[in-house]
Amino acid sequence: MSTRQTSTMVVLAACIAAGVAGCSKAVGNDDPIAFVPGSISMVFIPDTQIYVSSASNNEIFKCMTQWIKDNAVARNIEMVLHGGDITNDNITSQWLAAKESMSILDGFVPYALAVGNHDGFSSTAINNYFKITDNPLNQAIYGGSFETGKIENSYYKWTSSNGRKFLVLALEFGPRQAVVDWSNQVLSDNSDYEAILIVHEFMDELSRIQTGEVQRTLPGTPGSPQDYGLVDTHCGQQLWDEMVSRHKNFSMVFNGHYMDRDGDGIATGHRSDEGIHGNFVHQAVFNAQWINNGGDGWLRLVEFLPDGAIQEKSFSPYLNQWRISNEYQYVHAKRTGDIEQLGTAGKRRLKSAESRE
Repeated sequence: MSTRQTSTMVVLAACIAAGVAGCSKAVGNDDPIAFVPGSISMVFIPDTQIYVSSASNNEIFKCMTQWIKDNAVARNIEMVLHGGDITNDNITSQWLAAKESMSILDGFVPYALAVGNHDGFSSTAINNYFKITDNPLNQAIYGGSFETGKIENSYYKWTSSNGRKFLVLALEFGPRQAVVDWSNQVLSDNSDYEAILIVHEFMDELSRIQTGEVQRTLPGTPGSPQDYGLVDTHCGQQLWDEMVSRHKNFSMVFNGHYMDRDGDGIATGHRSDEGIHGNFVHQAVFNAQWINNGGDGWLRLVEFLPDGAIQEKSFSPYLNQWRISNEYQYVHAKRTGDIEQLGTAGKRRLKSAESRE
């Protein structure tokens, strides 16, 4: 590990004896930014494709979901978001491993699953292994799907414990035009719900290294849906232009997929932009599959505070460690239509696709 990497990762929890990692069960509040009582939490799980490829690595995946289950009450975790590439090869053994890990949450925390390119594109086998009825908490908040009986394009909505209303939209890799049209209708029909999108492909870390600020992907971006030869498809900037930016209730987007490019083992980047209605949308890429053991158990914790602010933090229950550098830990000021709160200096204006080509 380089000096730079060492300086950007701070171990705030107990050291793992003799370098052997376990699985933290702690529900205490040793967070670098304290959990605020009354907050609502969600947890983003990045690409799990390497975990499910071996029995030993899948123990880490199970550690992640077990920690979420164990902390669901103390941290008021109301939703788990999986960013896709659940599997590496869309094969039975890997789906069964993923099922074993995710089913730990059944009856305790609801979850939404996006589908990645490694999950088989349009031939994904996800529906052979995951059903809405598997988890009664999923069933209770399920809003509907683009195609009946298929969960790869679906949405979930609920009223949280403090009255805040959320809608999570989970989409396929490179959503087709019909899926985008359906999503726009869902969002319009539920405009009083704060919307969060999970989609496998949206932003990439390489753009942050090249330009100093992470960018939404373009059709020519290496790793975009178009780069895989898909035609009826949408990359990140196209999803922003045709869907995300158009709805006043959008607040967040999460994706994985992309490679680590700065050498710290995890692909990261975040930005906030105004939609056309003046609302701020916070976007983040987070993918840990490039680090040891297929990800070393890294999770992104997202906490919606009572005052309207949002905290994002990065934690590994497997290592019992936090990362706290700029791309791993940050706070978004209250966003609900309050453009003035961040001020001009705090705004990141939408950069047109033309200016970035």
